[in-house]
Amino acid sequence: SETTFHKGSLRSGQRIEVEGSIVIMGDVNSGAEVIAGDNVIVIGTLRGLAHAGAKGNKEAIIAVSTLDAVQLRISNIVREIDREEEEIREHVYIYVKDDKIEIE
Repeated sequence: SETTFHKGSLRSGQRIEVEGSIVIMGDVNSGAEVIAGDNVIVIGTLRGLAHAGAKGNKEAIIAVSTLDAVQLRISNIVREIDREEEEIREHVYIYVKDDKIEIE
């Protein structure tokens, strides 16, 4: 798929939506949204919403330098993250396995 690169951070209220994959070279702050038909890569901290495979692609992935988000979406699968149970994680790879979102 075609990959779009975005230089800079996204602030609350900002939204980027692309047909293919997207690489964000910056942070995605709380209240910001990144939606991609394929993969979402964040070279920075993900605090906002990342939705990979937005058009039904369960093979899509999300990869982030630092994960501090409360919700992740791949295709039609949503995973809520309880901040009290999960600590902030670094160098994270997120994918779908058996119709569940896995975080490594």
